[in-house]
Amino acid sequence: MDDFPDKPAVETLPIDQLRPYERNSRRHSDEQIRQIAASIQQWGWTMPILAADDGMVLAGHGRLAAGRLLGLTQVPVIVARGWTDQQKRAYVIADNRLTDASD
Repeated sequence: MDDFPDKPAVETLPIDQLRPYERNSRRHSDEQIRQIAASIQQWGWTMPILAADDGMVLAGHGRLAAGRLLGLTQVPVIVARGWTDQQKRAYVIADNRLTDASD
């Protein structure tokens, strides 16, 4: 039995179809982006970007920037299809707060 019947599939999309969430509160330094790019080069792309169906990035801004730094034209993405604006905002807030709660 599948515990996640509605699990989204990872797709490969053109990097130019993605754009950062305008109200994203997190910022990545150039050094962090270089570190993420180095990680991608060493281990591959281990976590996809999460984007709305219009290409707005909900999670993975650092990975998007690293992909651009590496000159990638295609990146792995999970598309949050059919999410309302309220669901998108709530996810972004929850994702940032969960990270803040770690030690």
